[in-house]
Amino acid sequence: MTGFFDRVLGQLGAGLTDMAGETNLIQRFAGSLTLVKEAIAELKGELRNYSFNGKEDEIIYFRDLAPKVYSQLFYYMKVYAVENYRRFISPERFRRVLQEEMTRIDEFYARHRELMQHVPGGESFWDDCLYTRQGYGNWWVEQDVLYIDEDFTIGTYWAAMSLANAELMQWLKGQLAELDRPVAEEVPGKERKGKLVWTANLVDLVELAYALHLKGCLNNGQATLKDTMEGVAAFLGVDPGKYHITIQEIARRKISPTKFLKSLMEELQRKLDEMQ
Repeated sequence: MTGFFDRVLGQLGAGLTDMAGETNLIQRFAGSLTLVKEAIAELKGELRNYSFNGKEDEIIYFRDLAPKVYSQLFYYMKVYAVENYRRFISPERFRRVLQEEMTRIDEFYARHRELMQHVPGGESFWDDCLYTRQGYGNWWVEQDVLYIDEDFTIGTYWAAMSLANAELMQWLKGQLAELDRPVAEEVPGKERKGKLVWTANLVDLVELAYALHLKGCLNNGQATLKDTMEGVAAFLGVDPGKYHITIQEIARRKISPTKFLKSLMEELQRKLDEMQ
């Protein structure tokens, strides 16, 4: 089961990485949600015909593996819903929505502090009842209508919710930072100095510029992230878009988060080898 899961997770990670290049957030989140649902459907199909090699094998799947995918389901369901609000409300109201969601997450951890001790990385005493399909115990879920069927366990739900809320909190903070970012004023009649135009994916440019920022390559390391992103993008004739969100998407890549930088290194190494 582990090998099959790794393949499904790898395909999902690659798909989400490609989807991160979509600048329309509604389309990005909707497409990402579709990819996650397809991955879950594959896992469910395999699980129905699979026999675990003992209870420990079953626990490992529902405790350590399945939450990685289901957390993405819960995460994209929420960010898609929150992003949809933006189209119908004012920026100030949207700010309150973001803050309310952050409060909800804090309350989630406060309300279920004891239960969180039993999610992956915590105590293992309750693993049998949390992470097997024959589980038992007085456990509950946030949504009363959620049905825990034979392809799921109550522990998987809680572990996935914990992972999803951690990701969601980072996204919410990024959104608030984006709202606080001052809008750059355009100078009439002023043309950009760069004569080059970026023609690769925007997500690749953000990955490159973010690396330059972290390395302190500009202004003796004093350039802010905003200065770096907007300066590099302006020089190359593109709009950096919501780069805070793009950076978060890059960080969530399951396979090769620094995919573009690695491809640059490999291409440079190949050329240098040819020159020897």
